[in-house]
Amino acid sequence: MNALKSGTVLFLATLAGSVANCIFQAVMSRSLSMGDFGSLNALFSIIFIAGVPAAATMPALSKEVFSLASSGRAWAIPSLYRRSLLHMALFGGALFVLLTILRKPVSEFLGFGSDWLVSMTGAGLFFAFVLSVNLGLLQGLRRSSYFGAGMGFLSPLRLASGYGLAGAVAGLVLSVAFVFLLTTLPLLTYLFRAGDSAPSAAIYICSPAALAYALLFAVLTNIDLLMVKHYFPAEEAGLYAAASILGKTVLFLLYYMTQSLFPSSMEPGPGGVEAVKLLDRGLGFVLATALICLPVLVLFPAHVLAFLFGEPFAQAAPVLKLYALAAALMSAVSVFSGFSLARRRGFIFPLAAACVLLPFLLSRFHGSMTEAVMAAGGVDLALVLIGLFGAMRERRSFVPAQAKLEGIAGR
Repeated sequence: MNALKSGTVLFLATLAGSVANCIFQAVMSRSLSMGDFGSLNALFSIIFIAGVPAAATMPALSKEVFSLASSGRAWAIPSLYRRSLLHMALFGGALFVLLTILRKPVSEFLGFGSDWLVSMTGAGLFFAFVLSVNLGLLQGLRRSSYFGAGMGFLSPLRLASGYGLAGAVAGLVLSVAFVFLLTTLPLLTYLFRAGDSAPSAAIYICSPAALAYALLFAVLTNIDLLMVKHYFPAEEAGLYAAASILGKTVLFLLYYMTQSLFPSSMEPGPGGVEAVKLLDRGLGFVLATALICLPVLVLFPAHVLAFLFGEPFAQAAPVLKLYALAAALMSAVSVFSGFSLARRRGFIFPLAAACVLLPFLLSRFHGSMTEAVMAAGGVDLALVLIGLFGAMRERRSFVPAQAKLEGIAGR
């Protein structure tokens, strides 16, 4: 019953956060100029890429805390919490300092009107890093109500910010800071309680391979928005951002769904057979979602854009048609990434190459937004073909072994 209650709270909190995020984007598209809307989402891309270690730390810390609590070693949790908080504060603080130092060149590259927007983004990253520790601890301790409150309040609080680009960024920073303070309250006893030495701090818990896959995926799905912001006029960058938001809504829904299919590692032999089955299931999810969402985004792009972001954004309809297809391909790439990580295969190398190739192509082909999204879609298609080729080889290698196992079981 507790598990059902916990799962319900987390589902409702995540759903509320997703809905609030969509409302936030819709409000910002109407309250900001089209150029500022593009700038806002370029800043969000920076946060998404730089915040990958924080996002990876939360589930890793949750797993470690739950393991300590369930094995009778809860005495180690206070020390783990303090060390993790310190490490993530240092990491987030370093990012804040780095972005503050580089605020002028970053602002010039992305065409921001104010250098300090970059520094404010760095401050948001700092609070996001320390917040990930609180959320990881609450999830690991199964404090679902507090965890759900933290996740659920994060997006709605941004709506309380003042209008204007600076107000929207300030609202983001203040909302993350407020949720950090909110989630610290139930953890004060762990913060000040004496405890023996803990296992490795959270920053070391996350698998380097998992962190690398997540970072490459974040770069691949966000670098196009930054490049478009650099090469295109401000209004066109805003239109591209609207198409990107809709495409990525489908992409990241499938990304988090399919990544949860694969365990962190699957052993050779029967584990490989099971991995192929999970791969088929993940690709099935992608195909089913594409069949539901793509017809809407491809056949009625102008109507969807006008409804969510306002009539001026209907101009992005040709971009959305192509971006929706590219997002579907990238969803398949996320499945191959999860499969490769679980099986310790070499898909990380094509991913890394794609992260270099895509900015290069965008620097050469930026005569129109259509060219830009076609370059991104071409890279995604190449990754899908590489993933399919590797999966077919993997499948063929397990067919004889599976037949032999089934024959032994039959006898």
